[in-house]
Amino acid sequence: MGDREAKLVGDVEHLRLRIADLETRIVHVEAVLERSLLMAAAAGRPTAELHELEPDRVAAAAPGSLEAPASDAIDDEADEAGWAAGLPALAGRSIMALGGAFLLRALTERGAMPPAVGVVAGLAYALVWTFVADRAARAERKLDATLYGLVATMIALPLLAETSTRLGVLSPPISAATLTVVGGVLLWVAWAHGLAPFAWIVTLAATATGVVLLFATHALSPFAAALFALAAASLAASYHREWYGLRWPAALALDVLVLLAMYLAGRPNYDWLRPTGVATVQLLLTVLYLGIIGVRTLVLGNPMREFGVVQSLIVLAVGLEGARRMLGPGFAASAAFPIAALVLAAASWSVAFFRLERDPQQRANFGWYATLGTILAIYGTRLAIPGQAVGLIWALMALAAARVGAREDRVAVRWNAAACAVSAAFGSGLATTAYGAFFGADPASWLSYPPTAWAVTFVCLGAWVLSRWYVAALEEPLHRSVPGLSLLVVAAVGFGTALVTVLGASIAAVGTAQHDVAALAVLRTAVLVTASLLLAGMSRLRPRAELVWMAYAALVLAACKLAVEDLPNGRAMTMFLSLVLFGGALIAAPQLVPARNHRKSNGAARAAPTA
Repeated sequence: MGDREAKLVGDVEHLRLRIADLETRIVHVEAVLERSLLMAAAAGRPTAELHELEPDRVAAAAPGSLEAPASDAIDDEADEAGWAAGLPALAGRSIMALGGAFLLRALTERGAMPPAVGVVAGLAYALVWTFVADRAARAERKLDATLYGLVATMIALPLLAETSTRLGVLSPPISAATLTVVGGVLLWVAWAHGLAPFAWIVTLAATATGVVLLFATHALSPFAAALFALAAASLAASYHREWYGLRWPAALALDVLVLLAMYLAGRPNYDWLRPTGVATVQLLLTVLYLGIIGVRTLVLGNPMREFGVVQSLIVLAVGLEGARRMLGPGFAASAAFPIAALVLAAASWSVAFFRLERDPQQRANFGWYATLGTILAIYGTRLAIPGQAVGLIWALMALAAARVGAREDRVAVRWNAAACAVSAAFGSGLATTAYGAFFGADPASWLSYPPTAWAVTFVCLGAWVLSRWYVAALEEPLHRSVPGLSLLVVAAVGFGTALVTVLGASIAAVGTAQHDVAALAVLRTAVLVTASLLLAGMSRLRPRAELVWMAYAALVLAACKLAVEDLPNGRAMTMFLSLVLFGGALIAAPQLVPARNHRKSNGAARAAPTA
């Protein structure tokens, strides 16, 4: 019995080894079959041929023992051979598909088919290849799908352009509707299967076709609508698939189209570009992008990105302001533009402060909508308030923003205060008067100082004091010191300009036919060095970075002015005065700056290499 049991155990062990051997062979055969099917699909090999050749390959590749799988080098060579064989075949099928399109064109040109039937047949033929691209994408053959989609695009869009222009088969509304449908279907295939290169091809080709047909057919409304639809579709696809670059082509094409239409409207041969039609397109462009961006940020809660900021600013400029310029001041509803801008500004501020600021996840959107409200308020008040009085309104906006932005987390509001202050300097006439007072040759152009400039000067100084003087901050971030610098620059330039205009008339005989250029140069130098010393002294009382920056900037400006104005125009006495004033300021200003600012600068310089 013992021998029999031992023999039985040996037989069972032998069977176990044989079964394991068979399992290994079956797994390897399945792998070979799967690889062969993939290679055959890539190379376009018929299935029957595959079944005829496969047994030989399986037999040749079958392992002779438990350790007989094929080597990686052989598999790599086989993959390369399949790729080399499949790519030319794929290109060949694509070229043959294009040949079929030319066959349909030849039949149409020879009269075998009526033009309308030829157009329908061509579009149907392109639709077939769109379906083939969709099937290839479903089978995870993305290269095949992209090339087949390219074939469909190359058939449909040129056919549409030619039949709408040279042949005149399709009217502009039908052509625009067809372009929208064809572009939408092709873009849907790209979006549904994640074919990013194909999406770029469709967006660029369809947008270019729409622009060409618009100018070729002189039909603004239908093709503008088609371009809007394509832009919205590409925008939706880019958001869903995170193809963030895809948003730009269609948007920029619409922006350029609007600018081009504004430039060409009213010129010879472009009387079809009527101002009301162009303005309607501009307003729709503004509503389209501001609406989509608003839904994405306010309804869906997505953060504002670079595209949203740039495109919003562009459509406000070429859309809203462009439409106002196209319609002209004689337009009956021209008063609607400032009202709409101010209403949108109030809505933006309300959304920013009463909704978005309460959500810590919406900091980026809060900053954008607060800034958008400021931009719209500046624009609306510029239209509603004539003359230089609007500069005072902007200065008061800077004062309010400086107060509201005193909180640490309201960074964007502080930058808005700076923007309002700079706008106030230009709107009140302060900037132009200051340029003339310090650099102008004709005193008659800057001798009088506008009253609004005085008001803006004091208000901006008050805004700086409100936001910076009483805020204790030794280690200051740039988002506090740089906006404070803008407020202080406007105030300092205002006071300096006032001194030059008030004292210049008597010191340099300004206003006479023989005004003293050399004395005027000394006066300007004296104002600059005095400003430097005052700012340096203020930095000792309140260690604010912008005070130190401006103190040294005034010295640099004075040095440049000495070389450009004082030396060429000065006399011996005026040069003596200018050099003494400037040299004394170079000695005194660094002494007035508190020592901790020097230590802070040196410490930052030493710490920079280790950061």
